[in-house]
Amino acid sequence: MAYLLVVVSLLLAEIQLFASQEAQLNEEGCGTAPEAVVNGMSARPHQFPWVVFLELHFPSLKTRCGGSIITKHHVLTAAHCTIQGDTEIAAIYVIHGHADISRGARVRVAKLLRHQKYDDKLIFNDIAILLVEKPFRYGVEVKPICFPTKPLNAYNKNAVIAGWGKLSEFGNTSDHLQFTIVKIQPNEVCEKLYTDSYRKDITYCAFHNDTGSCFGDSGSPLFMQADKGRHTQVGIVSHGYSCESPIVYAKVEGFIDWVANAIRSLKGYKDLAPQ
Repeated sequence: MAYLLVVVSLLLAEIQLFASQEAQLNEEGCGTAPEAVVNGMSARPHQFPWVVFLELHFPSLKTRCGGSIITKHHVLTAAHCTIQGDTEIAAIYVIHGHADISRGARVRVAKLLRHQKYDDKLIFNDIAILLVEKPFRYGVEVKPICFPTKPLNAYNKNAVIAGWGKLSEFGNTSDHLQFTIVKIQPNEVCEKLYTDSYRKDITYCAFHNDTGSCFGDSGSPLFMQADKGRHTQVGIVSHGYSCESPIVYAKVEGFIDWVANAIRSLKGYKDLAPQ
């Protein structure tokens, strides 16, 4: 028992060190991809090395979401992926390093932080950070996405959404990473459609005819090329009426300070036990 306590203590100390000293946003090489993006197809190996698959274990259900690597130790995703009603998630595994789920590496999430003002009724502040048990090893297959440091002028611009969700409203989920290009809409489009569940300071709305995010894509990143051609994350798939309607995304630039503080400290994080 004493040995076990020592091991657990060392592991927690190691995670603390990762979170407080090594973690930083916009590390060298962030947001760089080997090829240009064209619309609506299967991603090639290592095309989007920051996009990850999340295997979610609830007490009586296993499901999926997407996420993005933002530091060697942290993944960004949607808060609603980590809780269902009053049921807390039991375990999360991050599959990374390949567009094909079966060929990716697997790492356990040790700690979880949901935004303290997450509203599951209006789906506001739909953002969460996952702290992985072991740091990601950067290379061609694994890189972080760049993170905005100031407000972006993203309206009416194209952005990429990538994930392993359903290929159509009534189709099956994909085991291979898919992506498409959508246009970030003016606020008025979603304010009319979603009324109370849309706030322009913390949400974006994106859409393209016959293409977009779908069920299983929740938590996946919405990103665009910004400074020096690097891909910068602008949103997180949050909610929508259907796969063919404009989709609401958590607007990451509305959470710049929250994310910056969260990767420097373990305050508020919830422990996830090994399964």
